[in-house]
Amino acid sequence: MTFRLNLDLGISIHAGTAIEGAIGSEYKIDPSYISEDILLTKKIESLNNDYKIKLIMSGQFVEMLRESTRDHLRLIDKYLISDQYEQPLDLYTFDGRFTDNQPIEYSPED
Repeated sequence: MTFRLNLDLGISIHAGTAIEGAIGSEYKIDPSYISEDILLTKKIESLNNDYKIKLIMSGQFVEMLRESTRDHLRLIDKYLISDQYEQPLDLYTFDGRFTDNQPIEYSPED
């Protein structure tokens, strides 16, 4: 018997702070994370369909990367998330392919 599984994932990466806590009972405990940055990450992830891309990174995350890595990223937009943020958020994506941590091909049409 053969099964075919097609996944369509959208990934967002953001850097920020969060508070971790445990929620549950003595029989089952689940971790919970609360912060503005987690809500922002969820909002960024929801933009994958709007931009028709699979990976979106915030400017805050991109600033943490080495310059040699940032050189392979593309700024896709400056997006104002909501009225509570004064500055638009820089959004980036990666269009190339990596093998053995070395860029070998750049193909934004894929």
